[in-house]
Amino acid sequence: MADRDQLVMLPQAMLAATFEEMRQIAETFNKDYAAEGCKLEFPEPERGYLQVPADWRCHGWNPASVAGKAVTEFMPSGADADRVHKLMTEIQMLLHTHPVNQAREAAGQPTINSVWLWGGGPLPDRAARAPARIVSSLPLVRGLAKLAGHTCESWPAEPGAQTVKGEWLVALSVNDFGADLLRLDQELMAPMWRALLRGRVREIRFYPGGNSVYELTPLPARHFWRRARPLVEQLRGPDDLPAH
Repeated sequence: MADRDQLVMLPQAMLAATFEEMRQIAETFNKDYAAEGCKLEFPEPERGYLQVPADWRCHGWNPASVAGKAVTEFMPSGADADRVHKLMTEIQMLLHTHPVNQAREAAGQPTINSVWLWGGGPLPDRAARAPARIVSSLPLVRGLAKLAGHTCESWPAEPGAQTVKGEWLVALSVNDFGADLLRLDQELMAPMWRALLRGRVREIRFYPGGNSVYELTPLPARHFWRRARPLVEQLRGPDDLPAH
């Protein structure tokens, strides 16, 4: 989306693109770029995969980190950044007059005017050590778990004290962050808290992202005179929306 001074990326949810729209866009792209060895596909409207004939050495930002911000500071960088910039510009030109956008504009919907390229690179020969349990519905996390030879579980309905031992990775959905965080507090952190008080867990470390780390050991946990705040409240920033 363009304003008077800069280009701002809209969150994907605001576009509300359909699978059929993205299929048509991919079909047009593939006709134009098949000779160059490129192929674009969208298994879901919110995510796509671009195959290129060679390994492009380039760093790209996760669109979830860029949404709502000016894209100038987040453009791809690296040895092959110019090639990526060129392709992104060509895709913008392709989308400018695409029938999908003509229909969206006529319907008063925001147009799909770019494809954000990120996350490229070859698979490593072997994966690094993975946590004992991985819980997520996010495609990227599930793919990394598969690469590491681990099963990625769905969210446990009622994890007991015996299931919370060991190293876990719980990846939350950006779209449902508040709801998932509330479930994390009620269904995972609460059982671990009880296990900590009973001596079944030695230490709890929680990494919510960014530079924050929450660490809890049995001694502070027994300071019952301190009013305990819900995990959701402790992690909520000043500009965050209330969790539902």
